[in-house]
This record gives sequence, C-alpha cells and structure tokens, in this order.
Amino acid sequence: CGDGRCLWSLHSAHGLPWANIAGVTAEDSRGVEVLSGEEPFDLRATAGADSNESYIVWNIDDLHKCHALEGRQFDVIVSWVTWIWVSDPMGSLEMIFDRFLAPGGVMMIGGVQVLTTGPDPLEDQRWLFAASDWLVEQDG
Repeated sequence: CGDGRCLWSLHSAHGLPWANIAGVTAEDSRGVEVLSGEEPFDLRATAGADSNESYIVWNIDDLHKCHALEGRQFDVIVSWVTWIWVSDPMGSLEMIFDRFLAPGGVMMIGGVQVLTTGPDPLEDQRWLFAASDWLVEQDG
C-alpha cells in the first residue's frame, strides 16, 4: 500500500469506488518522504476522508483479525514485497486466498522467499513490472 498512491490511481484514473479498494500496510507512510527529492504523497490530503477506510494499517500476520476487512472479498489482490516480512508466508498466502479472494479472483504476488535455492530473488520483480506494463497497455 505504501503511501497510498496506487490506491489513488485506482480511484481517480480508473474510477473504482473507495468501497471496492483496500490497501494494507504495516506502517502509515502517507505523507512520508520515500524517495530523496520527491514530494511526499499524502492520500488523506489528496483524496480526503473518503479514502480513510481503504488505507488500512495492520500487520499481515494477523490479517484475519482485521475488522476493516471482515467479510470482504476482492476480485484482484496484488502484493509486491510483503511476503519476505511475514513469519509464515505460505500460511498467510493460504489464509488470504481462502478469506479475501473472491471466487474466480486473481492474486498477483511477488517477493515470496521460502529459503530455497533457485532463481535470483529479483527475477519476480522483473515479472511484476512486465505484468504492470501489460495491464497498462490493456487499459489503453
């Protein structure tokens, strides 16, 4: 979820209502400078109070206890570099799939390291950027 910029784009550029968007982050980064020299983005200042329920500060290890997500399911779940920080990445993925992904929905994830030997851990980031580029092309 980061600073909420992606949530704002989904709402403002793609017309998704706030009720259909949720971003979960471990710490509130709205208005925090993340790149040196770049103006901080503050979702609260840009989108107003309507966006508050869509920006959720919560620990993913306890996501099943998050009242803001209770009973909600999503057609698309996207997560970049979340999984390297959780204590049980596969268990968390299963919980999110079972509880929060709507039937027929899609999960796009990256950064799942499970202490195995294999390809360069950054390879998944290359795939994610390629998928992002493809989605932008499809949107026209």
